Amino acid sequence: MKRSYYVDQISPFIDKGLVKVFTGIRRCGKSHIMEMVRDVLVEQGIPVSQIVEANFESRVLDFVKSVELSVEYVKSRAEAVGGKRLYLLFDEIQELDGWEKLVNALLIDFDVDVYITGSNAKLLSGELATYLGGRYVEIHVFPLSFAEVLDWRRQDRPDASVHETFLRYVREGGMPFIHDAKIQGPSATAYLTDVFGSVVVKDVAKRHKIRDIDLLERILQYLVSEVGHLFSAASLRKYLKHENRSVSLETLYNYVKYAEEACLLLPLKRNDLIGKRLLSSQEKIYVVDHGFREALFGRNEASTRYSKTLSRSISFAGAIRSRLGWSGRRRWISLPRRAATRCTFRLPTSCRRTKYANASFRRLNSSPTTIRNTFSRWTRSTSPETASAIVG
Repeated sequence: MKRSYYVDQISPFIDKGLVKVFTGIRRCGKSHIMEMVRDVLVEQGIPVSQIVEANFESRVLDFVKSVELSVEYVKSRAEAVGGKRLYLLFDEIQELDGWEKLVNALLIDFDVDVYITGSNAKLLSGELATYLGGRYVEIHVFPLSFAEVLDWRRQDRPDASVHETFLRYVREGGMPFIHDAKIQGPSATAYLTDVFGSVVVKDVAKRHKIRDIDLLERILQYLVSEVGHLFSAASLRKYLKHENRSVSLETLYNYVKYAEEACLLLPLKRNDLIGKRLLSSQEKIYVVDHGFREALFGRNEASTRYSKTLSRSISFAGAIRSRLGWSGRRRWISLPRRAATRCTFRLPTSCRRTKYANASFRRLNSSPTTIRNTFSRWTRSTSPETASAIVG
């Protein structure tokens, strides 16, 4: 499947002297993006002999075992093409100790265009800023959006129902393997549970040397279950104290930060705070893929959770465009002055304009009259079709 959004993100930076870094939660499709990069390069007329691909998790490739061997291999490939530019596609590069120094040395000693992926927890931790300051661009890779899932499914079934596909997307989320392998039900739940556990243990607990993994996992599960709600560390600390579990506020904030670095959670700050209120922690927590919520707790389709799942989809859609605003109480410019309304998302667009978005499940299932009455304040048109399109 060609994820065209990422192709568009990559294209302006080809041959621009910047290291292209793809980050994202485990199993979200970063390796597939690298394959897309290779295809784009070939389409642009780059000879295959100038493209160097390597997965640093491989035990077959000898040169991926050390920095020195990697440098020698790149040197030999550069000599083989007569000093022409090489395009280096390094997957899971964090498996090599000293990978930051390797990339820095290759940029200095050779004519190369570098693309790397790896464990998000390491690539987001600051090593890039230290060794490659000002010479890299980070491209976030997310699980599949609903539009991508629908396109994927219609490759096999051109008549696939939008409604049926969306219900499955609500249950199983957008992790590519689930839709590629066509697994569902208990198999999808087992896969998502394993991915969640891997992120918690490898990308959070192991990296940050957290010993109480049970408490960490419980807190992250709580945050996943409460997706779309305001996060209150003080309230959570008070509850844990009542349960005879001692944890500081700083530790709770760190856990959220670690999960964000691992691309598991997406905290959104309020946009309408000024002055000292900017120092307050008023964030809504969203999970990068709502399939985790279904796998851990089930019933994403329940009416009480459906709107939160829709909200996650909006937050995801905004995040992949790097233009996501923050949650908070705002007055939309086209509303009458007396009509204040809660708008969950603020999405800046081009031409200094701003879009606002919200999500509702029960109202979309209502009659045309109810839909018209609910959404007429958001648009001058009061037709149900127009109102539904706003949130659709």
